Amino acid sequence: MKLSDQAAALFISKTITAGLLFILGPILVRFLTQAEYGTFLQVNLVTTFVVTAAPIGISQSFAYFIPKLGGGKHYQFVVRTLTLLIGLGILGAITIFVGRNYLGLWMNNASLAMLAPYIGGLIVATIISDTTETIFLAEKRGSIVAAILPIKASARLAAIMLPLLVGAGLVGVFQGLIVAMLVEAVILYGYYLYECRCHRANTQAVNLKDQFNYCLPIGAALILATIGGSVDMFLVSSWFDSAQYAVYARGVFELPLTAILLTVLFDLLAPRFVEHWDAGRKDKIAGLLRDSVRRVALVFYPIMCLSFLLAHQIITFLFTDNYADSVPIFRIFLLAMLFHTGYMVVVFRASGNTKETLKISILKIVLVAMLSAILLKVFGALEGAVIGVVIANVLTRLYIVCRASRELEISVSALIPWKELGKTFLLSAAVAAICMPVIWWEVPKWLILLAGSSLYGLLFITAAFYFERLSEGDKVIFHRWVSYVMPSVFMRMRREPLQAGSSSSKADL
Repeated sequence: MKLSDQAAALFISKTITAGLLFILGPILVRFLTQAEYGTFLQVNLVTTFVVTAAPIGISQSFAYFIPKLGGGKHYQFVVRTLTLLIGLGILGAITIFVGRNYLGLWMNNASLAMLAPYIGGLIVATIISDTTETIFLAEKRGSIVAAILPIKASARLAAIMLPLLVGAGLVGVFQGLIVAMLVEAVILYGYYLYECRCHRANTQAVNLKDQFNYCLPIGAALILATIGGSVDMFLVSSWFDSAQYAVYARGVFELPLTAILLTVLFDLLAPRFVEHWDAGRKDKIAGLLRDSVRRVALVFYPIMCLSFLLAHQIITFLFTDNYADSVPIFRIFLLAMLFHTGYMVVVFRASGNTKETLKISILKIVLVAMLSAILLKVFGALEGAVIGVVIANVLTRLYIVCRASRELEISVSALIPWKELGKTFLLSAAVAAICMPVIWWEVPKWLILLAGSSLYGLLFITAAFYFERLSEGDKVIFHRWVSYVMPSVFMRMRREPLQAGSSSSKADL
């Protein structure tokens, strides 16, 4: 399969996987009490941190060393690394078990102490099962990854649903999830152990010192990034009970497609930027960045304004009326989408200035911790924490832009199309204002969401064409996607072909 086809397959696969995992929240809130659901989210928070911290970046070494070893020579390395990860996972699980009482006190939830064995099981199983994608991609088996990801997500969803349906409660949920992930881990480890034995004479070892030298800086950066992304969660969890934590967590959830878009954008820009940097074409990098900021705004701003308008319907439809208090938190959190330049750290990847990435991670941690703590005290409510997060994100992204502009030796105004962003935001907000009567209808929430989204999308696309918010390159991309989704509509559009040169399509991101 061609690289472009693999990329498309992975994007579709990750979108399906994100959708399957996203519906987990709406399902759980209908079977668990608010306190139980908050406990589930706290366990997930702790597990995610330990799974990131315990491996100290070792799982990232697959992507670096497997291609260097060549075909059929890496199996011993994979088995040794997986074994090492199991050991580190067990060490993390033991740490949680020993400190279980302190964990319960710190996170204001005594249930966490009783659930410590399950947290440990999740840590060990997750560390191994979540390496599947990294290993297979390093082996250039992207099509297999694209097939596996939805299967794994479906299995985990089923493992959670079955205990809920038989009334096993929160403990049953963790038991089912551990079993599903352990099965994944055993299959993965068993497969590579078998391949290692079959290719024993054709394997090569990697020096452990070299592996650790490569992994430790990456591990430190990953730990800092994880802390930066969850420090407000830990603060809220330690100051409020599990039920209130659930309300906060449901308000600050990131819209799945936006996260996928930024990840794909980062992956697409990284190799191009390295190529342009080595050739001394900093102006090309600046041009791509400026255009990407404008194009991302064309997606993010309407999504933000629509979600702001329909916030009450979105939250209560997904998570029931019990989470109506999450609505103002969700609306505040959406404001972070106004300034969406976090992916500009790819500039430092291209220039080799990786220390700057570390500085950014530290800056974000300090700002989120400081501002969230201060504003929590000032407001005395959950809204204080999310306001701190939004301000910290904006300040961190402004710093990234300033450093990136210095790296590229251009001005900030030349890198960020402020006027274009302003026009796109005003258009998005104006369309939202026009659609506002939709939320006053006395009809089921799902109908308001469907009607509001359809009306908003139709009006925004029409207005974007009419007010020339789309470049010729944007129109080429739009028509291409319409041709994939609605071929008959595209055939009618072709009767009035756009005057877009081939150069613009080649320049598309």
